[in-house]
Amino acid sequence: MEAQAPVFTLKRYWFDDILLTSNGFVPNENIRVNLDPKCIFSKSAHSAILEVIFTAFVEGAEKPFFRVKCSGEYVFGETVRTVSDIPEFFYANGIAIIYPYLRAYVSLVSQQANFGCAIILPLSNLSGIKDFVKKNTTEIE
Repeated sequence: MEAQAPVFTLKRYWFDDILLTSNGFVPNENIRVNLDPKCIFSKSAHSAILEVIFTAFVEGAEKPFFRVKCSGEYVFGETVRTVSDIPEFFYANGIAIIYPYLRAYVSLVSQQANFGCAIILPLSNLSGIKDFVKKNTTEIE
């Protein structure tokens, strides 16, 4: 029996657009967090960049005190030529693959900042946001 090639693979991941500011306050248990994913599919490269922006707010504040964007580049096989060819399971699994990296990074940076608490994101079933990721997927040449 011949092994089947994977439909997509994570080529690389990185963090950028990092903001961490305390302005003298010590965050407490009233922290609100948000994940905002989006995906950009490149037809010519048969690849997608999945971005997940994490933000943390102190209750009542408009601006986050912590923000980081985690991006992952996924390469697809030759059969995926357009957004409509992306398999449905990518939208849940793509984010589930990079979430542990984001989770570890948020914990590490918030702990090293030493402003009173570490932000520890829980282990999560992210399949509930797959429709949001799919809806926020765009296609470029």
